[in-house]
Amino acid sequence: MTRSYYKILGVSETATPKEIKKVYRELAMKWHPDKWVNKSLEEKEKVNEKMKKINKAFEILGDEDLKKRYDNGETITSDFDSGYDYEAEIKAEAKRNEEELRRKEVQIIDLELEILKLEMKVLDRSSTLNEISAVFCFALPRVRKEDLNPIL
Repeated sequence: MTRSYYKILGVSETATPKEIKKVYRELAMKWHPDKWVNKSLEEKEKVNEKMKKINKAFEILGDEDLKKRYDNGETITSDFDSGYDYEAEIKAEAKRNEEELRRKEVQIIDLELEILKLEMKVLDRSSTLNEISAVFCFALPRVRKEDLNPIL
């Protein structure tokens, strides 16, 4: 019978609980998902799976009763799943980014609409071509005098 949990943690079958805990902490520091945030999704998933295995091994070997049962050949099952779901995190972040982008687009559209309303008010108040030209040149800096047709 192979001792995969011992192999995962890299400890011998005669390791003390203190040694097992020390090795687990070292592995957890090395393979914790938070240390891999700048990596690709594929790398994050591999690290996540490795961390799940490390946590499962420590759950069994770190508990003396479960360790004895494991050493006696029992199959130990649990609901333990400390894996971090990166795909869900990425989807949630993408959704937040999309919502923020949509809000910013709405704000830009609202500002542009407000500018157009103000421009229309200014143009409505202008009665002659010279006044309209002055409005475009001075009141509305987005339109330059060179852009206006002098023949009109």
